[in-house]
Amino acid sequence: MQFKELTNKVMNGDYLSFQEISSFISDSRQSLINGLEFVTMLTAMETRNRIKGINLEECASLIKALKLDNTINLENLLCNSGTGGDKIKTINISTPSSIVIASCGVKVLKNGSRRISGCSGSKEFLDYLGIDTNRKLDLVKEDVKNVGIGYFDFSNLIPIKERSGLRSPLNYIGPLCNPSKVTYKILGTTDLKYVKSIKPLLNTLFDNYIVIYNELIDELSLSDNSYIFEKKGEILKEYVFNPREEKLPFVDYKSIAHPGEIGKGVEIVLESISGKENPPQEIISLNAGVGIYLANKVKSIKEGYYLAKNLICSKKVISKLNEWREFQKKNYD
Repeated sequence: MQFKELTNKVMNGDYLSFQEISSFISDSRQSLINGLEFVTMLTAMETRNRIKGINLEECASLIKALKLDNTINLENLLCNSGTGGDKIKTINISTPSSIVIASCGVKVLKNGSRRISGCSGSKEFLDYLGIDTNRKLDLVKEDVKNVGIGYFDFSNLIPIKERSGLRSPLNYIGPLCNPSKVTYKILGTTDLKYVKSIKPLLNTLFDNYIVIYNELIDELSLSDNSYIFEKKGEILKEYVFNPREEKLPFVDYKSIAHPGEIGKGVEIVLESISGKENPPQEIISLNAGVGIYLANKVKSIKEGYYLAKNLICSKKVISKLNEWREFQKKNYD
């Protein structure tokens, strides 16, 4: 089926089969579909999804098509990512949290991309720190095996670089497109409908996950309540995380807002994970605590928060970042 026919099918409210999606992705990789056409299809899919809802079979097909020929094998892996779209543009939280988690001895393969709707995506953040975000998968695998952390830019699955700057299916599919099987998955979102729609897919893809829903940021908050959807093995839970009840410090959203310039935002975070006690360090520690808890290093998110703080203050986190950077310098194409 030709591109126009596929697009018209989506615009008419229909969902695509695996064969149709595979054809679309394959054509884009062979430059048979240009950037404008690619963005047009994503926009049509997003519009249809907002009206009719997300179709799980189509989501699974899109993930499978994107991951074709882009897989590696790693075990006991954690991936921490968000869907973006948060109303409050915060400093980058999930990326430094991933470094903290890795410094606790949990293997991390961070899945991310350049910014879509925020001020700084994980790619820009790590690029600024001197981490190579364009490594081939075999080298990413070596990063994880030897340092305990690696990074995979899921936008590399799509050779077309044009972006509309609007939310699209890639926002909620991309974070699920890790090139390796993931044992522990953390997903943050500001869209409750998305959580409810995609839970059956998450139950199929991951043995252990935590999905965090907060209306304002796609992270666990220290300003107000967040909702957590948790799966550990066969046990499923849904609960409210109230930082006041946990007697954790209050962090106003203004104190973790992104300053606008990528460099300034990175420097704020770098100071935080180097040991400077400030609001960004608190929110990073909390969200690292989620991963530390999910990976069974502690018995609660609160305990994970305190362990993350100790790891930062002991300089283990900044040492892990430096180790990662130095390993990449010695191991490159």
